[in-house]
Amino acid sequence: MTLKVWCMDKDTCVHDLQAHSKEIYTIKWSCTGPGTPNPNAKLVLASASFDSTVRLWDVERGDCLHTLTRHKEPVYSVAFSPDGKFLASGSFDKCVHIWSTDTGKLVHSYKGTGGIFEVCWNSRGDKVGASASDGTVFVLDLRKPWKLFKNLCWRFVQRITINFFRKRIIPFKRNKITMKYYTIINQLFIMS
Repeated sequence: MTLKVWCMDKDTCVHDLQAHSKEIYTIKWSCTGPGTPNPNAKLVLASASFDSTVRLWDVERGDCLHTLTRHKEPVYSVAFSPDGKFLASGSFDKCVHIWSTDTGKLVHSYKGTGGIFEVCWNSRGDKVGASASDGTVFVLDLRKPWKLFKNLCWRFVQRITINFFRKRIIPFKRNKITMKYYTIINQLFIMS
């Protein structure tokens, strides 16, 4: 499968990145490079695929920096930490993996109870939230040895948004739009 990178001021693609053997499900840009809070770090693109791999790309050169291969099922979600030093990946193998973007090495791993649909970081880069196919939503505290900060259960949750600054979780359900806010107070979730 192919991933094409285009420049906004050209009619041709800059890079045609061909490496995944199955469909690419999602891509994410790092929050690094010129014009970002991390201007001295290299701009990186992550691609996640149904071939159970994640690839990190050097966008300037069009080279694959690392192929992340520990997942056993399709990878549905990837998210860069705010400083761009780590990448969280979530797969239908029920695992959330945290990778070093510099070395491509697996740093942490957590196995949930359902296939992972979505992963996201808080603004400080010390917590990762994830939603799973069995309706669980959990937050992992990376400052402690893989402490499960909180585990919630909703039916049919596919995507989540976690605003750690305002201490809110917003789950999005498959067939209905749900806009319930869950406030985190002393590690308890209060629905409002």
